[in-house]
Amino acid sequence: MAMSPGWKKGGLCNRWEHGSAVYAGNVGEPAVFLLDVESSCHRLESVDNRKPGHHYDVPALRWRGDQDVAKPNFLRSGPQAVKTRDFARSMLPEKPTGERWDAAMAFVQKRIQSWAEYEVEELPHFDIKWELQLGLLRLFASHLFFGECLEISFVENNIYPAPQLEFWYPYFPNWLNPAYHKMKKSKESIWDFMRECTRAGEIKAAYEAAGLAETEAFEAMLCMLTFNASGGGNCGLNLLYYLPHFTGKEQMKDEDELLTSFCYELLRNNGPPAMLKMGFKDSPENEDYYSVVNTSKGESFAIKNGTTCYFNSAVLGRDETRWENPHTFRADRFCPMPNANQSKRDTTTGSEPLPVLALGCPLGRGADEEYLKNAHCCVFIDLIVPFLKGVTLTLLDFEYRLDYQSEAVVSKLVKTKKEEVPQLSGSARKSKCPFAFDISAENMNQGANATEDCAPPV
Repeated sequence: MAMSPGWKKGGLCNRWEHGSAVYAGNVGEPAVFLLDVESSCHRLESVDNRKPGHHYDVPALRWRGDQDVAKPNFLRSGPQAVKTRDFARSMLPEKPTGERWDAAMAFVQKRIQSWAEYEVEELPHFDIKWELQLGLLRLFASHLFFGECLEISFVENNIYPAPQLEFWYPYFPNWLNPAYHKMKKSKESIWDFMRECTRAGEIKAAYEAAGLAETEAFEAMLCMLTFNASGGGNCGLNLLYYLPHFTGKEQMKDEDELLTSFCYELLRNNGPPAMLKMGFKDSPENEDYYSVVNTSKGESFAIKNGTTCYFNSAVLGRDETRWENPHTFRADRFCPMPNANQSKRDTTTGSEPLPVLALGCPLGRGADEEYLKNAHCCVFIDLIVPFLKGVTLTLLDFEYRLDYQSEAVVSKLVKTKKEEVPQLSGSARKSKCPFAFDISAENMNQGANATEDCAPPV
């Protein structure tokens, strides 16, 4: 397999120029790219936080921090990873219903409604992109954890985990990094908030039951609020860009199936990259040990144990063997809603499977309780669709337009003529939308920024 630089424009997203979904590249070190559903799911299937070495890896970065307890849980394995995940999941509602969920969603809705109160002259200073990329999801998650929202300045300033993540080279000591000192000071205030918040007693009982120290529990929650919650960034950004052009707003309010399909289509184009090691520590220690990886088109590749493997969930969402016209965004793609276990496109009915990966995690396993209990995936994975539905419904109550830096970019994405819309095959696939969006890789941001990757460059 020929080497190809991983960080050039299109190198992370455009697998089509390589002629295969599996190819060699570079992400700060040599790596193998696994960029269709079959090859990526093959590697993720065995990831289990109970087994040594079964974790996602960020080989180009290191987690400096103050102590090991500050690591994201996906960089751990074994008993500590199990205890931390048990604690984190106990802090969230089991289902997107109930008083806590409704209170958190009400806070988000109130924040969105407050945007309409800005005066025209104030709007240039209002960062709507940040709100949809990071703000709403982080505030919502903090309300679920604490029963109230973490003070907004901590969320806005992104004080964590950025100062603790660094490239391996060049090396700089912590004391030379002003952001590190800012993070240290902010943590003290955040810890005080966690000790005094509405759910402080429940949090203390939960981390003690899980066998965690206070600092371990607080670090875990803060990492999930910042690092994990950012994985949904481009979904909010695309929602912001696409919704003003959508002509089926009233229909989406009335038809939950269409609304749900729209949110899954946002997730099909969700782009956080992730990395892991091929083969794990419980594999044979023979340096010549290889794993065989298959692609959706039936190709097979032998990849050496210990190789860094890279996948990108938005690219997997363009797998032609699963989705028809995969470079077209269609709100009604999943109408009628397919069976959760469907893995292939039904050429008779036109029904297509739901996205299997999003937020860099196995979205398709979101209803598998046994998997979720011991997985390394984001603890919000089974809550992201209900969250997006709530935000979308709130935005549908408003009329808004955006002054794009490049209006032509978004105009290029919108196909307003019905005859230009690729019609999906199958007798059951009657289009509910008179237009579609062209989300081809060349029209999208491409890079390592999870919150903007695979969104229009505006």
